[in-house]
Amino acid sequence: MNKVILAAILFTLSACASTPIGKLTEDDFVTKEVLLNKDYQSAYRNLISGLRSCPGLGVPFGNIYTDIREAHIDLYMGSGDNSAMATKNAYGTISFKEVSPHQTSAQYRLVKRSVYKLSNDTILNHWQAFSDGINQCPE
Repeated sequence: MNKVILAAILFTLSACASTPIGKLTEDDFVTKEVLLNKDYQSAYRNLISGLRSCPGLGVPFGNIYTDIREAHIDLYMGSGDNSAMATKNAYGTISFKEVSPHQTSAQYRLVKRSVYKLSNDTILNHWQAFSDGINQCPE
């Protein structure tokens, strides 16, 4: 009986949690948009550095597109700083777009779920802080 319940729980979690980021809609995300006083490449590097120093806030996979002056990152649940520790579970996306040489529009999108240990606002605020170069892990 316990095995049946456990199997049902695992099936439910795996079925709804592993939707590819590209198949999620705007309704699947909590979004925060801000203007950063730095260039998009610095914001990208700072974010990657912050995520690597604070395991558990997402495993990043991203690219910088210099021709259009943007950077995009997909985040997956997991720990560590490499793909070996990532899961198929989407955590969120982050986009940086140059507004001027030293200003960047940032969009942080967190997949809505109730399984996070931290609140949505706490996660989004940490992602923003990382982008600003503040690598302070949540307690």
